[in-house]
Amino acid sequence: MSFNRVTSKAQARELRFEEIEYWGGTDSARSGGQDHRAGRNSLEQVEREAFQKGFEAGRSSGLEVAQKRLDAVLGRFTHSLAELDRARSELIRKTQEDLVRLSVEIARKLVHREIQVDPDIITGLVQAALGRLKDAARVTVTLNPEDYEWIVQRLEKEPELLGEREVELKASRDLERGDCIVECPFGMIDARISEQFKRIEQGLLSQF
Repeated sequence: MSFNRVTSKAQARELRFEEIEYWGGTDSARSGGQDHRAGRNSLEQVEREAFQKGFEAGRSSGLEVAQKRLDAVLGRFTHSLAELDRARSELIRKTQEDLVRLSVEIARKLVHREIQVDPDIITGLVQAALGRLKDAARVTVTLNPEDYEWIVQRLEKEPELLGEREVELKASRDLERGDCIVECPFGMIDARISEQFKRIEQGLLSQF
């Protein structure tokens, strides 16, 4: 019975030693596991930081490239708008010039038509031209042959039609109906309708 107890105590001590070794070994294993987990966590942290840095760098580079492309597109768009505005302005200017020329041509034809209907308009044109040379005692007036005949007939009825000064009348087929050239010793007035409308046209076009 005594031997059995001793044996039981020895066994108990062995069991307790084994338990101590077991639990001591467990603490060591736990410590090693914790170190392993800490290292793994540290590695994961480094990986996350590296990924984040790479992501930020990539995003920054991508944004920079996108901004450059956007700036290039905006630059081309702005240039296109400027070209369009210049083209529009040129078209408007050209259209206005064409309208001026067309208007002058229409007015010139209307004047000629009016002269055909009312030849007495010639009288007013000649009187206006002579009025610009008031100081000339003697003048020469050159007219279209048809206008010349009309003025001569009017002068036969109204000798004072062209004033009291000496007026010499001439006819030239180079002139159109309504044209009038007045000459004196110190100057000349070109009162041709074509020239008058040309001056009007130039004055209007100079505004564009």
